[in-house]
Amino acid sequence: MIAANLPGHVGEVARFPAERHFASYTDTAPLDASSGKNTRHRLNTGGNGALNSGLHMVAACQIRYGA
Repeated sequence: MIAANLPGHVGEVARFPAERHFASYTDTAPLDASSGKNTRHRLNTGGNGALNSGLHMVAACQIRYGA
């Protein structure tokens, strides 16, 4: 049931010119938080949280049931 909601959140896939744009929209792409010689990343919270949650649930179910 969760997987059925994902296309509704995504809409037309062609509107994302690259994979990184889709990852940014789904909150799965880390944001660069580097300063000087320190290389760090932080969580992206600017995208679609409901879509991120749905993707997480689908991934967890696939890992759990071996699909």
